[in-house]
Amino acid sequence: MPKPLSGDSRKRIIDAKLREDAEDKIAVEKEVNKSAIIKLWALYRKRGAHGVRGS
Repeated sequence: MPKPLSGDSRKRIIDAKLREDAEDKIAVEKEVNKSAIIKLWALYRKRGAHGVRGS
């Protein structure tokens, strides 16, 4: 099971999405799975924050 993304990693991914970078490009640069980016982006759009779930 992959380790959870740090708050800093989450922020960098959201910043990249806000710049309209493609998920494939972000996945390669940040060394994360594309599905993690998609899920994080959906969570960001729903909550308006990139924080850890439950906080």
